[in-house]
Amino acid sequence: MLRSRSARHLMRHIYETVRDGEAELFADQVLSSATRTEFAENGATAEEGFDFLVEHFSDIEALFARMPMGEYTPNAVLEPIGPGMNRVRLVGGVGRDLRWQGFDMIQEGGNQRLLWFFDAGR
Repeated sequence: MLRSRSARHLMRHIYETVRDGEAELFADQVLSSATRTEFAENGATAEEGFDFLVEHFSDIEALFARMPMGEYTPNAVLEPIGPGMNRVRLVGGVGRDLRWQGFDMIQEGGNQRLLWFFDAGR
């Protein structure tokens, strides 16, 4: 069982499951049930979301390289976005050249789970 008590833990699990092609583990223990439900409502699957992230793994690497300590990185902030939900995002234009500038997560069953990646609207 993967444990993600912080954004940094979640980042590690995202990175390793996508890198290692562990679609089932990603869908079951990294991706939030809220996102799986949203995918289903839009006629998609968690596996399709996983495949998208595999295709864009270099974008995940670039984002995580800019926030190596997650919420404890000097150029990143952790901000609440809803009940039990937080966003970890880069500040000060640090990620303006990236596909994503952060990611959203939600507390589920005592662990942080991925909602999805955040794009500042480029």
